[in-house]
Amino acid sequence: MENLEYIIRAFEEEIQRQFKSGILKGTIHLCIGQEHIDVAIIKSFNNPLIFGNHRSHGQYIASTGDLKGLYKQICENRTQHLY
Repeated sequence: MENLEYIIRAFEEEIQRQFKSGILKGTIHLCIGQEHIDVAIIKSFNNPLIFGNHRSHGQYIASTGDLKGLYKQICENRTQHLY
């Protein structure tokens, strides 16, 4: 579980870095500091359907492991919202 938490943190820190440098536009709602909670929630439930809130990147990563897909969604749609 620990490794996944570090992956989520590293992803969020990279998103934050790109936002601060102007690469990403709009607003960001990061889950920094909530990594353990996101991983624990996903590991506790046996349900692929997730209804998150405005800080759901960690839940998405914990349930899918799809960093490239998440990054693509953020970059192509110019939004932090996951569909």
